Amino acid sequence: MRFFSATEIIFRLKLVFLLLSILQFNACNSSNDTGINSSQTEAFTVIADSHVDRTKIHPGEEIRFEIESEYSSGTIIKFPDISKDISGFGILDSGEINTKLPAGATKLSKWYSLSAGGAGSYLLPEVSVTYIAVDGKTGEIKTPAILVEVIPGSQPITADNIKDIKPLEEINGSGNFIWYAAAALIVIAIMIISVFIFFRSRKEPVTEMPAVYRPDKGALSSYKALKDKRLIEKGRVKEFYFELSAIFKRYLSERFGIKTAECTTEEIIPLLNRIKDLHSDSFHSGKSFLVETDMIKYTSLGATEELCRTIEGLFVKFIEETRNETEGDELGRA
Repeated sequence: MRFFSATEIIFRLKLVFLLLSILQFNACNSSNDTGINSSQTEAFTVIADSHVDRTKIHPGEEIRFEIESEYSSGTIIKFPDISKDISGFGILDSGEINTKLPAGATKLSKWYSLSAGGAGSYLLPEVSVTYIAVDGKTGEIKTPAILVEVIPGSQPITADNIKDIKPLEEINGSGNFIWYAAAALIVIAIMIISVFIFFRSRKEPVTEMPAVYRPDKGALSSYKALKDKRLIEKGRVKEFYFELSAIFKRYLSERFGIKTAECTTEEIIPLLNRIKDLHSDSFHSGKSFLVETDMIKYTSLGATEELCRTIEGLFVKFIEETRNETEGDELGRA
């Protein structure tokens, strides 16, 4: 049920009063002896007004703005053409309603559905309604301006704002789903393989263990470096055998833990004899090497080419026979 606003009630009371005045005027004319035609003496009237359904709204809400006019038969009414926004309100929709009233009167209404903008106070302007009466008389009626307040804040919850939730709808499956699922699995598999390859390629390289120092290799390498000096060919025989003897003593210290750096041959030979698991042949090779080198180092005995080969052979033989078998590959004769 629609409730009329105070403006509409006043408007309708004015209309009733004017209609009663028209009826009274017609009754007086009908009793006059002059016999004047009622169509020529019939009075006319035009009433116009404008109103809104609400004067306080929130941003985004809609209001209904109506321009109404009631006029007697034969009168032509013209409303202004409003096609753009009205005072900051956007026009969402519009329309006209033409209603026939008693005594030949007509009511014409033009309505606009407006959308509120930002918060603030807005004044809907007065509207000029022009008319042409039956006798050709023209006129204009202006409706009052209307103040509308747009209040900031959330839109209040009303019954019109509550929308029913639609029930779940069953979606008919199709054969394409299988293809989509297969494609998704393929993409996932490719991603997993790519990640695996990426991290595998970034795997830290295996750190190579540094080579373990081998006393036998160290001794033979030092012997080779000594030979490259060609001291014997230069006549520096004693110097050659002093250095070769030092290499031999260093090997005994590194291989068997015997402190021989400051020891003489007479002190080293008993130490060799006490080495566990040292074969007798190896012992005699080491002993002979020490004795023969001392003869060259500390006497004036010359070193023949054959003696040099013998002493160097004893050195290499002792190294090869006493090297640690668990420390590496087989050594060749230098």
